[in-house]
Formats: sequence, structure tokens, C-alpha cells
Amino acid sequence: MNHGLIEETFIQHLMRWQRTKRLVVTEWWDEWLKLSLVSWCYDNVRKSPPIYHKRPDLPGITLSALAETGRVGSSIPVLNQRSYTGSRPVISSSLADTRCADLGIEGLLEKLNATLGTSYSLGSKILRFFGIAQLNSLHSILEPFIERNDDFGTAYAHLRPYWYDYDVATIKQKLRAGEEEDATMRRKVLVDGRITDRDVPPRRVWDLYANRVVPYWVARRYPWAISHAWVDEKERVNVMTPINGYEWPVPMPNDGNLDLVRIEMLNARHRAAPDFRAEYAWLDILCLQAARWEGRASAPGRVEARRSHNWISVSTMVGGVLLQRIGSSTAFDTWRLGE
Repeated sequence: MNHGLIEETFIQHLMRWQRTKRLVVTEWWDEWLKLSLVSWCYDNVRKSPPIYHKRPDLPGITLSALAETGRVGSSIPVLNQRSYTGSRPVISSSLADTRCADLGIEGLLEKLNATLGTSYSLGSKILRFFGIAQLNSLHSILEPFIERNDDFGTAYAHLRPYWYDYDVATIKQKLRAGEEEDATMRRKVLVDGRITDRDVPPRRVWDLYANRVVPYWVARRYPWAISHAWVDEKERVNVMTPINGYEWPVPMPNDGNLDLVRIEMLNARHRAAPDFRAEYAWLDILCLQAARWEGRASAPGRVEARRSHNWISVSTMVGGVLLQRIGSSTAFDTWRLGE
């Protein structure tokens, strides 16, 4: 009987070792060798977005309050708002504001390559010379940003989440599907005026790397919520900013500055995991369009109906953002909008 127990334990141990070995080898193949071979092939043969591209070691970048806002660092009381230095793919506000049309296709790709440490190309110059469209070339995903007269920050925010991991066809498919799925999800939130799901992600988030407000489906990641406290109307001013595409005014305190808030959030650390940094943030005055609800329709009843519908949706979303933050053990020094 003892021999049987020993024999059974040995067999179990052997089977466990085999399973572990198989998992390790499979993981090694999937996570390293196969992806490295694919990456090498794309980098050295096609030099266009690969199925997988190893994250490169990016050079350091510094954002200073002086360069971003014109204010001398010593005059800013919040130390974390004076400058940010790191190797994350963060771009300056001046680069974010640059129009893609001014850069052109090649200039746009050059800026993306320089920022993300890649060396992708536009595809066959011969085919482009003869005007032959290449459906799955980088040209096909960069051209729309130029045609819409978007700025570089907008293009960067849309492409960065996919730049290393997918080919061109997949990037286009994911951008299209993401927008459609998000719209479907939000239509299902309210049924006959009733909320059907309390865990609704925000419509928009602030991409801190690109310094642009983008739809949630672009980010594909839950944001860090920024707490705030409102100030009296006499102590704030409505600011039009390229961060949200000048689409609605942002009620800022007289001495507040969104670019300084961005620097502070880039410096913020997760208390439980100091290496975890913010990539996306949600700031209500920046990411909500509440100011646009007034006067959008000619009939007062339609305005009120739209305001009521939007308020229910927004209330659900805001609750979801804050609930996510409270329930996720995320703890970091938050920025307050006034006192």
C-alpha cells in the first residue's frame, strides 16, 4: 500500500511537472520567440505596423511649466506642477497642436516614429507614385487625419494604443468596431428612462500623453478620476482650449491652468504601486459637455428633454467613474479645483 501511495505521488508529481513544462514552453513560444520572429520580419522586411512590435526603450522627455505655459517654475506653488521628466511617450503641447495637414503624410509618420521609437514606412513608393491605392498601408490610416485637418495630438491619441500590436487592417477594424460598440453600449444604458447598468464608462477621457480629450473607446483603459471643488463664478473664467478641440468652454479658476494639471497628473503615483502611473484621467469640467446642453434646440421643451436625458446618462457615468475609483483601492494625491 505504501508503495502504491509512493507510486501515485510520483506519477502525480511527474504529470504536474509535464504540465508546468508544457505551459512554460508554450508561454515562451507565444510571448517571446514567435513574437520576436514576427517583429523581426516586419521591422526588417515590411517596416510597417507589425502584428507585434517590442516596446522600445524611449529617450527621456521633460515637460516644464515654462515651456508649456510660459510661467517660471519657481512661481508655481505646487511642486509637481513645475515639470515632468520621464521616458513615457509624452508629447509637448506645441507638438500636439501641430496640424497634420502642415506635417503631410511623411511628416506625420516621422513624428509618430520619433515619438514611439519605431521605423515604419508608408509602403511602396512606386505604387504611390502611380497613384495606386494600398488598402492596408500606413497611408490609409494617416490620410483621414490630414483630410479632417486634425492636429497631431488627436492622431497620436487614436493610433498610440494600437501602434505596437496590430497591422494596419486590424487597426482600422478596431477603430471602427470600437466606435460602433461604444455607441451600442450607451444606447442600452437607458431603456424607457430607466438606468439598466450603473457601471458606465465615461464618454470621454483626457489622454495625458497626447494632451487631448478623446472618446473612451479610443483609450480602451479606465481613467484616473480627478477630484475637484467648485469655486464662485467670480473666481473662475471659461477657457477655450485645444485640449478638447475648442468644442466647449472649460470653467477654470482664475489661477488654474490645464497644462499644469497635466504635468501634476503625469507625476502622480499610485500609493499601493508606485510604478503605476496615470495615462488617462477624467476631469469633469474638461470631459463633460454640460455647457453645450443649453440652447441646442430651438424649442424650450426639446432643450429640457435633451437636458433631462443627458443628465440621467451623465449622472450614471459620473457615478460609475467615482465608484470605480473608490472600489479599486486606487489612492493618489488628487488635484482640487479650488478650495
